[in-house]
Amino acid sequence: MASQQPRRKKADLLNEGLASSSGTMAELKSLASSLNLMEDRYMARPAAELLVERGDPDAPQIAQGLAATPVLGRDPNGDLLRAAFKKALAHEGIPSDIDQMARRFYGGRGHGGASKPQPSAASKVDSFGWENPAGASTSGGLMGMIRRLFGGD
Repeated sequence: MASQQPRRKKADLLNEGLASSSGTMAELKSLASSLNLMEDRYMARPAAELLVERGDPDAPQIAQGLAATPVLGRDPNGDLLRAAFKKALAHEGIPSDIDQMARRFYGGRGHGGASKPQPSAASKVDSFGWENPAGASTSGGLMGMIRRLFGGD
């Protein structure tokens, strides 16, 4: 009876693939895609870091975005890919599509209340603390009856 080899982990396959590759962007993308690990954020963050290091005109905003979204170290495969992509981007340059992605991901983050949605001015809060949308009838139905019973609108 032949014993079956245990299934290899993605992390092991990724380490082997990174060790045997020449480290070009095309090879890294292909390797990550073949292991179902390819995510835009693995390229966007290293590109954003390089933009900040190189003194890009948008560096202050990008640096704030990077600070607002720290890498927590919970994704070892992502850490390996980010490091490999950063090395490739530093060597080959940042392609325009990845540059735009990095600016989109990190250019607008971490700027205080600028990106927070504003509460709707049209909604009202009743005596129970429930929001009533503007124009909604509070006189009918079961909820309207309960509100009238307990002193609501």
